[in-house]
Amino acid sequence: MKTRLPGLMALTALSLLAGAAQADVNLYSNDFESTLPGWSQGFSGPTTLHREENQYTGRFNGKYSSTDAVTLFVANPLTSLPDGVTQRVTLKFDLYVIDSWDGDYPGHGPDHFIVRLNGGEVFNEAFSNQNDSQTFRAPDERFNMGWNGAPDAIYRNITVVTDIAPGTNMSYVFTSTPLTGYWDESWGIDNVRVSYTTIPTPGAASFAAMGLGLAVRRRRR
Repeated sequence: MKTRLPGLMALTALSLLAGAAQADVNLYSNDFESTLPGWSQGFSGPTTLHREENQYTGRFNGKYSSTDAVTLFVANPLTSLPDGVTQRVTLKFDLYVIDSWDGDYPGHGPDHFIVRLNGGEVFNEAFSNQNDSQTFRAPDERFNMGWNGAPDAIYRNITVVTDIAPGTNMSYVFTSTPLTGYWDESWGIDNVRVSYTTIPTPGAASFAAMGLGLAVRRRRR
């Protein structure tokens, strides 16, 4: 009887890697209608976290300006993973770009919104509510939300995906390049969600698929 051990091993490896992938597990979710758990501050202006209310959006985390920064800490429940499997973390949030942001216009900008994860930059885009260039996509909504004469913009479901090591807690910092002040340029965030899934690393999946391909070719000879 001919042995099919290489093919069986490759199929087993692929099955194990497929089993390592899982649906998203929610770690944090907040629409800021009640409290601000998990957040800390790093402000040049205000002395407490803001949770402002707007007739169009309800309550949200903001408004912030100048070099304000707010930090979300999320504990990681995973301490280890099998070889060939990685943890993929997804951050989603709505961004409110308020009043006269100038994008990459050199005269008044640059006006960028920035997100850092554990000290590393994972999001940095220019936004404009004028006729200046910006690096991010068009807003989902643009209208005057009632603070100043300039139009405001809402960007829904901004998504930032990062692979991290198991056991690594997450510290997300939301900030901007220096803005002119609350009366002229500010921002807020809303509907913040952090989730994770586990997936096969590209190298592990490719190696298993290659092994299966070799086994098939051997059988056809």
